[in-house]
Amino acid sequence: MIEVLKYLQPNATVPIDMETTAMLVNALRQAIKELESQEPVCPECKAEVLYECVACSSNNYPPQRTWVGLTDEEISELIRATHNTGSFVRAIQAKLKEKNS
Repeated sequence: MIEVLKYLQPNATVPIDMETTAMLVNALRQAIKELESQEPVCPECKAEVLYECVACSSNNYPPQRTWVGLTDEEISELIRATHNTGSFVRAIQAKLKEKNS
């Protein structure tokens, strides 16, 4: 695997011959196969776990984005800009989607 890494460095010169190419491809396939066969482990205590570790009580859930709501001023602007309930609801939906995308 270390042999492959030297070819992945910036400005590395990769020889273009079938033997080297085959070696690189096989090494990468083997590394991917090994990684795919590993069970998820807790980064704190190395117990096998996906998200919540029972052994050390650490929470390994991926971080969630913070929800961004509308300000009173934005709501007032939407009320003034719309003429009925349906268009108001669609305007709110569009504004929230814009702020949270």
